Amino acid sequence: MKAERRHELKTNALARGLEEFPDYWREYGSKALLVVLVAAVAFLSVRYWNDKKARDAQTVTNSMQSIHSGLDQLRTLPMFLQNGAGAQPIAEQRQKIAQTVDSSISTVLNTAKEPKILANAFLARGDLNWQLANFPDVPGSDTLPATLQIQNHDSLLEQARASYEKVLEPAYSGSPTDVFYARVGLAAIAENQGQWDKAKAQYQAITDAADMPAAFKEYAGERIAQLPQLQTAALLVPQPPVASPEIPTTPRGPLGPIGPMPIPATSSPTTQSAATAVSQP
Repeated sequence: MKAERRHELKTNALARGLEEFPDYWREYGSKALLVVLVAAVAFLSVRYWNDKKARDAQTVTNSMQSIHSGLDQLRTLPMFLQNGAGAQPIAEQRQKIAQTVDSSISTVLNTAKEPKILANAFLARGDLNWQLANFPDVPGSDTLPATLQIQNHDSLLEQARASYEKVLEPAYSGSPTDVFYARVGLAAIAENQGQWDKAKAQYQAITDAADMPAAFKEYAGERIAQLPQLQTAALLVPQPPVASPEIPTTPRGPLGPIGPMPIPATSSPTTQSAATAVSQP
């Protein structure tokens, strides 16, 4: 009897639960469904965000590699002029490389969030414009289509200056190495344009920085000592815009060797910059 009674009670409880379920669902069903939907949206959002971060990181990596490769190609391209390469193929290759590098830099600036990577992108844009502004004249370039000629040297130098100055802004200037490259780039442009006081100010800022490596300070000090001699020689023998300097360089982070700015070695800093050619007859 007890077993039958328990079975009857369970049956009645189940029946009452089924009868009350519609009322329960009407009262709490929408809330439960909302919780499930919120959890699903949160899960999908987190997954999408993680996937996007991975895609963006790969995009930045690929773009950095493209920038590195393009700047190296642009730096070595003038060597083909010495081998008798035609004017138009050289000009076309220069334009193609410049467009690829500039596009990759824009991709990094629009995708990356880290200040270090953004600083490297601005440094690369400064290097690109510097190299284009000082690219040697291609024999017969005056016969090329206007789209293949470089006619805006001063504008390119100003764009390079703006890019280097961007690195010195508080949002990007956390790394002493990046600050060094930016200031030496600005000094090279100033020397190129005969603005010796501005060049000295950039070198002086390097020597005065408390967190600047000793090798960088030594290099800047040597450049300050050489400026009077460079200025005198430039006044005696006016020169056209200088080409890319033939100086030893070492890699700069993910962007590799630099254009106008040599990196001083830790034991013996280099002493020649992009503007040194101005002083040479």
